[in-house]
Amino acid sequence: MEIIKITELSAEDLASFGRYGYTADEQYVVERYQVNEELFFKVSKTTLTEPYIKEWESTADDFSYYHKTLKQGLSFGAYINDQLVGVALVERKSWNNSFVISLIHVSEQYQGQGIGSRLLAQVKETALTNQIRIISLETQNTNVNAIEFYKKNGYEIDSLDISLYDNNYPENEVAFFMKLKIFS
Repeated sequence: MEIIKITELSAEDLASFGRYGYTADEQYVVERYQVNEELFFKVSKTTLTEPYIKEWESTADDFSYYHKTLKQGLSFGAYINDQLVGVALVERKSWNNSFVISLIHVSEQYQGQGIGSRLLAQVKETALTNQIRIISLETQNTNVNAIEFYKKNGYEIDSLDISLYDNNYPENEVAFFMKLKIFS
């Protein structure tokens, strides 16, 4: 397998990866409560009574954003026998000296083979070279496998947003922002 910088990504590339989504048997439940002037959040993992199924479709707006991100020259593709099997799209935020991973996706056929970890390692190496202080990404409280994968690769849950996706907290998804600190 080879990891190289990429500057283009098509809908066909992503479609060739197969399923774009996940199924979860667990989720992180976020409880928000206030006592007097103090606000508290409690996060705990729970088993679901029914599997949670999430599927995405990339839109024209998504690809417009991807192309802007790719122009920065910080994104990577994983190739096996000249076939793209994984991507990590990375955007630099100069104002706070950070990288934001806006998309990491590995072909369904190649998941569980270390490709995602290799992509994250390449992003980290590039962050070190560019003296970036932190790498961040966002996932959902319902995507426990992704959260555990990011933790395995050194990322920590840093913050959450109960209304990023909609205003239906606590019934719907909560955004988890995970970060890997590179420099203080």
